Amino acid sequence: MVTNSKSSIISVGRVYVYYGDKDSVVANKEIIEAPHTTTSAFGLGMAHIGDVNKDGYQDFAIGAPYENDYKGAVYIYHGSRNGIKKAPVQAIYPKNLGNGLGANLKSFGWSISANKDMDGNDYPDMAIGSYMSDRVVYLRSLPIVDLDIKIVIPSDPVDLTELTKTVPGSSPVQSYPGTTLKICFKALRSGTAKYEVKYEVELDYKQSYAPRAFFQDNASSKIQFKKTGTKEIDLNSLEEQCTSEWTVFLKKKDQMFDEQSYIEVNMTASIKESDDIASRAVLKQEQVTAAKGRIVIKSICTSETGICQCDIKLNEPSVTFLPAGYNSIVLDNVNQVIVKYEVENLGPDNAHVPTLLLELPPKVTFIRRTPVDDQSEADVSSIACSEIESNDKNYVMCFLQDPLLPYDPTKKTIQKFGIKLDTMSLTDTNELTLNAKVNIGSPSEEAAAKKANNEKSIKLKVGRQANLEIRGTSATDSNAIKPDVTLLENDAFLRSIKLEVRHTVSVLIKDSEKKDGDEEGISNIVVEVNWPMKDHEGKYLLYLSEVYVKDNQIKDNFVVNSNVIDPDCLFDYNKNCKKQPTAYAVADNEGEAKTPEEMEKAKNAALLNTNCSVPDPGCVKFNVTINLLKAGSINMKNLEFEMRSIIWLKNVINRGNFNATSTARIVSVGQNLVIPPGSSVEMRTRVYEATEEKKDVLWIIIGSVIGGVAILAILVVVLWKVGFFKRKMPPRDGSGDM
Repeated sequence: MVTNSKSSIISVGRVYVYYGDKDSVVANKEIIEAPHTTTSAFGLGMAHIGDVNKDGYQDFAIGAPYENDYKGAVYIYHGSRNGIKKAPVQAIYPKNLGNGLGANLKSFGWSISANKDMDGNDYPDMAIGSYMSDRVVYLRSLPIVDLDIKIVIPSDPVDLTELTKTVPGSSPVQSYPGTTLKICFKALRSGTAKYEVKYEVELDYKQSYAPRAFFQDNASSKIQFKKTGTKEIDLNSLEEQCTSEWTVFLKKKDQMFDEQSYIEVNMTASIKESDDIASRAVLKQEQVTAAKGRIVIKSICTSETGICQCDIKLNEPSVTFLPAGYNSIVLDNVNQVIVKYEVENLGPDNAHVPTLLLELPPKVTFIRRTPVDDQSEADVSSIACSEIESNDKNYVMCFLQDPLLPYDPTKKTIQKFGIKLDTMSLTDTNELTLNAKVNIGSPSEEAAAKKANNEKSIKLKVGRQANLEIRGTSATDSNAIKPDVTLLENDAFLRSIKLEVRHTVSVLIKDSEKKDGDEEGISNIVVEVNWPMKDHEGKYLLYLSEVYVKDNQIKDNFVVNSNVIDPDCLFDYNKNCKKQPTAYAVADNEGEAKTPEEMEKAKNAALLNTNCSVPDPGCVKFNVTINLLKAGSINMKNLEFEMRSIIWLKNVINRGNFNATSTARIVSVGQNLVIPPGSSVEMRTRVYEATEEKKDVLWIIIGSVIGGVAILAILVVVLWKVGFFKRKMPPRDGSGDM
């Protein structure tokens, strides 16, 4: 028994259903909540009542004896292939018992006994106790009539220009476009009884405020939008049993405000009540709303049925995260996304009433429809979107341009737009899935085989921002090389410190009030390095010899995942080196020069300049992994590693100057953290010929000397002119005029 939170006296009730298998009762359960949250004692009385609707699944009854001021109630629940249906299919109250039987009953539903066929009609009956009234009520189960019911309308579309239907007895003659309609019943289970089925047919029920079709029996009768009647059904016959055909009149073309959408027809049915208890029955629950049909209006569509045949397609969506620079949602930072959708109609006919329905994950809300790419607001003005709620879920419903024309490369037939969403309310880092589906309305249809491209999903990662920073420096931002051919002998240049080029990368946790990783740290930080190993002819340029950590205390915290370091195994300190096959890049010669010497240098520069910040065939990539950084640890707050290389003198000697640029960027981190924008660095080294630089220095020295001598000579002349050198020396004894 579940009690109301406001008072422990007031009992509400709840039923737990446990399912069993051949061995035992399994752990999973379903909860059947009380239909009302007031006093009811729901579940105090309960019984298995057999298969009362003859669908092959067992049903049961639950009593609520305190409901409605202790008068009580009994609810009937049906079983199904998926378990118990959680909503009751029938509620039995004392007032429903008739003949005044329930007028003074109290606590109806206190006890229930069932699953016995007391009257021999093959349906189980039940007895319901009312202990406060000292009574038991016996209820007989009525037979359930299972019928196939359909509305029969000719498939030919109605041409509004052809007035083929005439109102009987009209003078002058009143003619309208129209069609015919009848209802057919077929028993799905044979029996010996006959029953009167009551029916009601409503025309254009989706536009009941101004129906476009009507019934009219004769000129003197009023027009009707509904038709009611009865039909006797003999369960002994398994053949179709139909009503007579009725004429359905449509409004004329000049009176028709909507000439495109179907005229929907709806029908409800029930078994007519009988004074003879033995003749009473009910329709199967699903057949109360018995059938639907439609009248198709002839249109410009290519199909003879008058229904436009379309193939609507939803292209793969893409997403932009705001603010820009991120590739996922970041809690407390990136709190808006724009999802771009493209919808097109592959034809052959126009697609009418095209819509897109986007299911929103919990805590994600719709902001607005927005232009994308190079669009302006005017480009998406024909698309209207709003947030709706259905079955406890939220959706964005977008009405696209109507009709959506078949694809034409010469026209803007693809509907492109963005849906802006707010993710500010998200609190956890679970991945989000956005499911979208496009649909069309009447008079358009799409073959089932073509609906596979109507739905698309996109997954959005959610995380917290990693409080990381990456820095890069060129320990050798320039390097002068001498054309010393002796260094080429026995590859002596490999041992020349002066030919080293070193680039250093530091990864650190930034100082902030809120430090992600202060306690647990940030793990599995992967840095991708792009290194200018070769020139554009595939020859070595900066031969990468080693990648090492500068702080010995945390070397174990650093892993290099690479086979491009010392690929020819030229250095002894790479003990586990395995020689790699040489991969040659494609030459990329650019630039022109006026003189032969300049042309040669320009050609060499084009071949030697290697910039890894852009796609460059001379660059090689490798990853390094930092296992853990912790803000609270002095030795683990940052990690600095260095790429050490040798200028490949064989290739560059006497070929002029060139630039080599490497890059490093954080590509992933653990713990579902998000890499902040700007987590990449560039490092550049200028390599030049020392002879050229020395000539420049020599001329500077010579010029400085000549300039200094000239200034000194001018100063001497000026002093001589003013008589500086003619001044007399004063007497050594200090005598003389003052």
